[in-house]
Amino acid sequence: MPSSSDATVALPFTPAGLPLLLRMKARALSNRVTQAIIDAPVRFLATALCMAMVWVGLYFLFRAIFEYLRQSPLEAAVAIPMVFSFFFAALLVMLTISNAILAYMSLFLADEAPYLLSAPVSPRAYVALKYIETLLFSSWSLVLLGLPLMIAMANISDEPWFYYPLFLLFFLGFVPIPGALGLMLAWGAARFLCRLRAA
Repeated sequence: MPSSSDATVALPFTPAGLPLLLRMKARALSNRVTQAIIDAPVRFLATALCMAMVWVGLYFLFRAIFEYLRQSPLEAAVAIPMVFSFFFAALLVMLTISNAILAYMSLFLADEAPYLLSAPVSPRAYVALKYIETLLFSSWSLVLLGLPLMIAMANISDEPWFYYPLFLLFFLGFVPIPGALGLMLAWGAARFLCRLRAA
């Protein structure tokens, strides 16, 4: 009779060792943030203040653009969908490249890779961990740029309350797409470079 722990490990969508690696990374990140606050509190506060100023500035910029477009309903009907299309297309390309670079560096160039691959965890767990890390490190631009855009659009259009959870769900569904594309690009680049070295 297999134990409950064996049944948990055998789940197809949870590679063996992934929860342990996630807890380890969360603890390491918490320690780094705490140490950064202790070592350089002024730098940490200045960074947080600059990011908040950029976020607020982008919100008022997008709000001013949408208010200007609303002065002409015909132009707004054409321009606003184009703004969203170009914005998310640019974000898709930017996040894909960013995820590809981060995934290639963390999977194939980092000193941590041989250490974790020699640990008693599944290689799929290590790849899944690095995929989640690239999503977190690269998605800050989506939060910084996308949220002011969507909130400004909601405030201008007087959208109902359920608009906010819906666009948060939309963001959560959008983020893994460039992450997966970047991971495939990193894998393809590694395969191509290995063949060049072998030749």
